[in-house]
Amino acid sequence: MQTIQGYYELIPGDIDVFFKPFNPQKNIYELYVTAANNKFMPLINYSIGDLVMINPDSLPLVQSNPKEVMLDSIVGRAKQVLFSDKNKPLTLYEIDEFLFSVNPNILLYSIKKIPPQKINKHSIELDYFTGENTKISSEQENQIVDYFKSKLNANTQINLVRSIAPSPSGKYQLIS
Repeated sequence: MQTIQGYYELIPGDIDVFFKPFNPQKNIYELYVTAANNKFMPLINYSIGDLVMINPDSLPLVQSNPKEVMLDSIVGRAKQVLFSDKNKPLTLYEIDEFLFSVNPNILLYSIKKIPPQKINKHSIELDYFTGENTKISSEQENQIVDYFKSKLNANTQINLVRSIAPSPSGKYQLIS
């Protein structure tokens, strides 16, 4: 497998890769491997959990010659995808690109999806850190809220909080 920026080298031995469609409309596939070089515990059609965006020119190779597929990027982990009410996926790659376009000073974020409680409404909490002296403007907050509502569901409640910050040791802690 290779990327436009360079090559991924496979571990020597009997290793095969294949791709399972995840969101074919966006050329996003889940990566699987088969490695038979450990006779006591071979990996057979093992999902490593990575989602990859396949270069459109390589799509014909997905089934016929998967080792020669060119990747545009790794777009996240399958278990970290948010789904809309209509089961449309939203990957971390898409969220990263959007948040960077709104405010390149967003250095760290986490998303918590809160299931509907008594009110039949999903809720998303976006916790972020922009650096010591930078803030997200109210216009940027509105852009972020509108983005998530358009991608997930117009009825989704979006809460933006700023509680991630580095401690003096350089590790991250919650701030109040």
